[in-house]
Amino acid sequence: MKNKILVLTALVLSLVSLVIFIRTLSTQDEPIVIESYPEKNTDELAELKAEVGLIKTHYHAGERIWAHLGLNNLGAKPFTLQGAKPTLTFKVYDEENRIIISQIIDLQLDEFNFRPIEVYHRERWFGHIAAVLDQPGRYKVVARADLNLDENLTKPLYTYAEPIWIEIVTGNKAEFWPIKPHAETTIPQEVENWIENSLKFDVPYFVNSKEYEGKQYLFIRSGAERSIQTKEVLVMEEEVAVKVSFTKPSLDQPIALNDLYDVIYIKATGLPVRFVPIADEEIFFNSLAGIHYLPNIVAQSCSIKVFTPAPDDMVGRNFSVSGVASVFEATVNYRLVDSSQNTLDSGFITAGHLAYGFTRDPVIRNDWLGVADWRYFIFSLKLIENLAEDENLTLELFWISPKDGTQTALVVIPLKFKSN
Repeated sequence: MKNKILVLTALVLSLVSLVIFIRTLSTQDEPIVIESYPEKNTDELAELKAEVGLIKTHYHAGERIWAHLGLNNLGAKPFTLQGAKPTLTFKVYDEENRIIISQIIDLQLDEFNFRPIEVYHRERWFGHIAAVLDQPGRYKVVARADLNLDENLTKPLYTYAEPIWIEIVTGNKAEFWPIKPHAETTIPQEVENWIENSLKFDVPYFVNSKEYEGKQYLFIRSGAERSIQTKEVLVMEEEVAVKVSFTKPSLDQPIALNDLYDVIYIKATGLPVRFVPIADEEIFFNSLAGIHYLPNIVAQSCSIKVFTPAPDDMVGRNFSVSGVASVFEATVNYRLVDSSQNTLDSGFITAGHLAYGFTRDPVIRNDWLGVADWRYFIFSLKLIENLAEDENLTLELFWISPKDGTQTALVVIPLKFKSN
């Protein structure tokens, strides 16, 4: 009997321990709730850190500076802040420590969830601010977060972000002249072809540059419902800066096709070009990558442009395929079939090759922005030995939609096999 009592007692103690352990597991990741009392939970509040993020540190006069302001939890545990009135202050100082710009963002929310910064899907409070500086020089960008946990609190908790120094740069103004295709003025045929091929990139904010016979030609395409105008060209030590303005017309003012793009030329500089948007919205240009010139586009879809082979070309047992693409993860799929729809070859390549003789991109690109540029690709195909002479072939290029797996932006190129 005594042994049974001991066994039952041990079982009860085990169950109690298990319940406590399970409850500990279920609550260890639950957020700590911080009420609006400043004298409590100061350790957790001390882990909050303000941040300011810029996409670059060099800007041109008149260019908008887009700043990201955030408040992150640097601690190890998530927590919820209730009853707070957070404010983010954005200030820009000149080199003499005078305030040039001061802006404030307020949020009126009842609850904020802050998860640790190392968590990929972290929650944080953030906002965006845009500012413009017109005078060249160095400036200091400072952000501060204020957390007023109680309306009667005279000294709210605040934290500063690390200051960032930026520079407004300038250069020598260059004279430029407009080009209008198909106008009475004489344009070299090669330049005319280059403009026509640039217009085939029917996407917002495509830009391109070409030097020919002592002149540097610049192509700029606008976004939908935005007229475009080149405002200024600056020649700097290592680049040419082209300031471009975008204007949204009134509803009763239709936009002509010619207003959606601009072509100008300057004296050749031998320098790459940086296009600078002067606009009231965030604009990112896209251009060619990995190829220093634009060949003739012989076949195309909205996001794949093919240079070789052209439709109805005679191809041998070995031939190359080249072009540029702006597709998901830069992945271009291909398939080669015969006249009976038998697949002779298929696969995929990752765009991002360098063209033969490549020295530099004609336009300065900002890879860190994650903008989908038009990346160069080239690959070779080898046909089977027993392929019949004069066999009709079809080359297909496309990319696979990550959403539903469908073939997207299909390019179909008919070819003919010739062994000699």
